[in-house]
Amino acid sequence: MSFLLACLATFGVAFASAVIPVIPIEIYLIGAAALAPKPFALSLALAAALGQMVGKILVYYAGTGAVKLPGKHLQNALTRANEYIATKPRSGGW
Repeated sequence: MSFLLACLATFGVAFASAVIPVIPIEIYLIGAAALAPKPFALSLALAAALGQMVGKILVYYAGTGAVKLPGKHLQNALTRANEYIATKPRSGGW
């Protein structure tokens, strides 16, 4: 596997892990670092960090409403959740 392909795959898995919480980036990264030559390890870690950050930024902006989610179902679910939270300002027991 080429260096660029390994970094792109790591970025993609990290991005998916940031958006879909049930995908563990840690397991992938341990396996990829174990199979890759030693000089690739730092690059794989940087690609994973970048993928995680880009994914989490997307999730953050989707939560604030700055990015519109694809599909009416997801948009309606987010609207209902925001309305429910607005009716319970201190639901955390504070």
